[in-house]
Parts: sequence; C-alpha cells; structure tokens
Amino acid sequence: MVRKLDDYLVNLKDDIFFAHWKLHKNGAILLVLDGNGDFQGVTTFRELRRTYVDRTLRKVEDIYNANCKYIVHENEELDFLKARSLFLDFPNIFHIPIIDREKHVWDIISRERAFWKTYYVQARLPRMHYAYCIYNAAQEAKALGYDKFSVLEFGVAGGNGLVNCEFHAREIERLFNIGIEIYGFDSGEGLPEKNMGYKDMVNLWPGGSYKMDKKKLEERLRRAKLVLGSFQDTTEDFLDKYCPAPIGCVLVDVDYYSSTLPILSFLKNQDSAFMPRIYMYWDDIIVGYEFQGESLAIKEFNESNSQIKISPESLYYQDYRARIKICHRFSHMDYNRKASVFDGRTMDVSEYELPLEPNVN
Repeated sequence: MVRKLDDYLVNLKDDIFFAHWKLHKNGAILLVLDGNGDFQGVTTFRELRRTYVDRTLRKVEDIYNANCKYIVHENEELDFLKARSLFLDFPNIFHIPIIDREKHVWDIISRERAFWKTYYVQARLPRMHYAYCIYNAAQEAKALGYDKFSVLEFGVAGGNGLVNCEFHAREIERLFNIGIEIYGFDSGEGLPEKNMGYKDMVNLWPGGSYKMDKKKLEERLRRAKLVLGSFQDTTEDFLDKYCPAPIGCVLVDVDYYSSTLPILSFLKNQDSAFMPRIYMYWDDIIVGYEFQGESLAIKEFNESNSQIKISPESLYYQDYRARIKICHRFSHMDYNRKASVFDGRTMDVSEYELPLEPNVN
C-alpha cells in the first residue's frame, strides 16, 4: 500500500462522522478495509447521503458499497487499459481502486489519470498551465535525448501546486518514458515582511501571507523535494547540493519583484544546468502592472542579458497561456538541435491512448 493513500482509507468499524470528515478532506472516495487491512468496498458521497435521512446508520459498515468496481493489479499498462474500459462503460464513476491479489490496496486511479492525454488535448486538466509547461519540456527533453529533466516551483505555500506537479509529472513520465525530478522552493514563512514598496505590489499581497504548514505538506507529497530558505540562499547552493537533472521547467508564484530577482539571477548559471529552452509559468503577471512585480523583474532581466531572454515579455490577454513564457539560452550547445518528437505531423491522441472518451461533464 502506498503511504500517501492514508487519507483515502477507512475501516468498517469507523464512525460515520469520521468517514464524513475524511471524504470531505480528500474530496474523492474512501476505500473501506476490514480489521486485517483487506479491501472490502468503497464509500462515496452517494453512500454518505443516506446518513442525512437515516440516523440509525452509525458505522461505515452500515453504508459502504461492497459491489463497487475495482481492478486487480497486474502491471501499470494493463491497469490503465482496464481503468479506461471501466470509465468508458460507467461514466458516473470517477475513481477506481486498484488492489493486489491479497486484497491489499495498491493504488487509486482517477478518470483524469486514466485519460490524462485526452484531457490535456481538451484543456480539461487541473492547473493546465502546469500540465502545458511540464508536457512541452518533456517533449523537448525526449527529442534532445535527455533521460530526465527537472521541474522547479518557486512559491510553494500550502503545496497545492507542488502536489499538482507530481500528478502531471507521473503521467508525463509514463507517456514519454522519461524521468522528472521535482523541487519546491519556499521560505516556509510566507511573503517577506521586508519589501521594496510599490515594486513588490504590497497593496495586493501583504507581507506574511501564504505561510507553509511543512508537516502537513510533507504528508501530502509523494516525491517532490522541498528546498526551504530564502530564495537568495537556496538558489546559490542548489546546483551543488542537489545535483538536479537539467532544468526544463520553472513555475513561479512569488508575487514580489524582490523575490523574483534571485530566481532570475539563478538562470544565469552555466548552460549545462538547464535545457536550451526553459518553459516558465509566471502566476503574478497582471495587466496594468508591467512596471512592478514579476513583470518588471523580467523586463530588467532581458535588458541586462544578450544570450538569455525570456519571451514574450508582455501580457496581452487574460488566459493562462499568457503567463507561460520560454527562457531561451541562445548559447546553449543544444539550442539549435531538433527539439520536436512529432516530425511535423499533427499530434494524434490515439498514439498514446484510447479514442476520446465521451464528454461526461
């Protein structure tokens, strides 16, 4: 059993109120186990609704669904094929348990995971901006012959973005057969109390906001590594301390101009630490604020460098794609190498997955 599934597990003898709290916490499904830890069934919001009208239902064993759909684990490829088939046959199911032959929980697969590429093409994934950046970095890394690459997120806070990185990276690794390392940078203390006034747009984001609950976040993470401390300090020794795979994706949500500066200085490290083009997402670029915050820092960075440029420099419309930029490293030894795996053909979803599933929204 994967430790990170603890939030999805309940016992037959558990109280309804405990199950209610746990289901609202994960927002998806509960896998019901007996006293030996063997899988018995599931509880969803559908089962819980029965307790609203029947107060005699006190335990999970009173309401759980023992006739649910599940998959017996064989290997990842077969698990995905079985899951897609079940999701197509049962459009109202959104999560399917995977158990081993001893009836122990192996994993949970969601509809979004099973049809990740389909949802990507349809722009229906959570945090599409993260999916887009990581996917395109993977496509380029694969074409350039890299075995793996790194994704960096600056500004972790509660960790929803980092958890989302893990979700997308897991499926992109499977699609491209490439390794992805994930690192999350944060001070852990929220936005700095000391700021640079109007440049940091403190009228929008006061100091101390977005503090991290480190213990709670670490319980949610499967693989991402937290890099805690001031950006000034952590970016200086990151390469020596962690020896990351070439960096191909950087996701920035730090709000302040002053917090952005050390991130941009970090990009000036040797080309070997990076891919020739780095897909970047800038969360706090706002129309009408191009002389403040992240926008101003990018503008100054481009003016001070001839061989490293972040493009496009401006924001033209309000859409997640407007905040996605590419950091071009013109002097990188791989910059002029072919960086597409599609050979000029139209991208075909069927190369990776089953035909498009019906729209169940």
